[in-house]
Amino acid sequence: MWIPAIGFPPEMLVVCLGIEALWQFQLHSVYVPKLGIIEKIFNTHTMHQVHHAQNLEYMDKNHGGFLNIFDKIFGTWKELDESIDIKYGVTHAPNSYNPLVILTHEYKDIWIDMKKSKNWYHKFMYAFAAPGWSHDGSTLTIKQLRKSMNKND
Repeated sequence: MWIPAIGFPPEMLVVCLGIEALWQFQLHSVYVPKLGIIEKIFNTHTMHQVHHAQNLEYMDKNHGGFLNIFDKIFGTWKELDESIDIKYGVTHAPNSYNPLVILTHEYKDIWIDMKKSKNWYHKFMYAFAAPGWSHDGSTLTIKQLRKSMNKND
């Protein structure tokens, strides 16, 4: 609502929302064929499948909403390997269909983690370090899990 309020024509907003809805459709489809050169620049359904995967090799990858250049710059880009069977979802899903619980469960979990230590640095790290970080090593980040997985191979 704020876009028309600052002067943009409502028709323009409707057209942009329509284009965005079409893009979201292709992002969340496994039936669209690969898009060739477009995949080198833009976030497409194959990259978005990686983003939504629980597989250890895919976790914490492909965060870009529209362009994938920042994932490539920061080392978080991963191409879809069609030989890997993807398991979709989050690793610690809330046991609820309540939208408020779904939107806030991760903040609750961070709060619980922060209460595990009285050290202010640890509390800061629970809030801002990589997911899975723990002051006592009781849980591991994705990088730590990948490293331990590679040692076991």
